[in-house]
Amino acid sequence: EEVVENDNLNNQSLHAQRWNGWCAAVRKFGGFATKANVVEEAQSLKTSLLATPWADSLNSTMNKDGKCLHNEDPTIFQVAQYNSPFENQTRFNEVWFVWDSSIESNCSFA
Repeated sequence: EEVVENDNLNNQSLHAQRWNGWCAAVRKFGGFATKANVVEEAQSLKTSLLATPWADSLNSTMNKDGKCLHNEDPTIFQVAQYNSPFENQTRFNEVWFVWDSSIESNCSFA
């Protein structure tokens, strides 16, 4: 895993991590992951990506077999919930947009 940093990003909390074959944009959030707040967090991640070199990558995601899917509606995202449902405090969740690194921006800033 390689973390790529760039001072030219509008949102300094965004950075790319390069893995073999795919890229992910990830937004962390706390509390319980509900349908409403997961969609809100995904929308916030999508909005923050629009001003970055990865904006075009929102049109592609990868399926469970690692094959790239191209979508007219780039709203497909994944949710990671790391806590037991019985934990009420310090909950940790993420929403992910994932894309094939062999296409478009290739996780790079160029």
